[in-house]
Amino acid sequence: MPSSLTATIESLAQAFATAVIEAIRSASLEEIVAESGGRRGLRAQRGDEGQLPVPFRSRGARRQRRNSRALAKTASSIVAFVKAHPGSASEEIRSELSIPRSHWQRPVAMALASKKLRKKGEKRSTRYYAI
Repeated sequence: MPSSLTATIESLAQAFATAVIEAIRSASLEEIVAESGGRRGLRAQRGDEGQLPVPFRSRGARRQRRNSRALAKTASSIVAFVKAHPGSASEEIRSELSIPRSHWQRPVAMALASKKLRKKGEKRSTRYYAI
């Protein structure tokens, strides 16, 4: 059997929810948009082509696998950058070459395994040098 406190809280919550819904229904769309700061979601941010401003992968879509040629190309661009900038950190290399974190590990491992790069340090203090 619910206590009187529980019943009072449920009654107040129901009255509040009803009042909020009534306020929203009576407000115009312009008032609601003005109160939300003019944000209208991703659809309003789309450009002329209807594309989202950032790369977007819908749920359920499969990731595209990178072939060996793409991995080798990424690895060679990393090696070329490190030759020009010895002692670079991974964050610096990735930002300069626009390589996402998810596409970083495998090409670097390939370059290290083929003895084109060597690394010094651990974790965030890791620095890369060309051989």
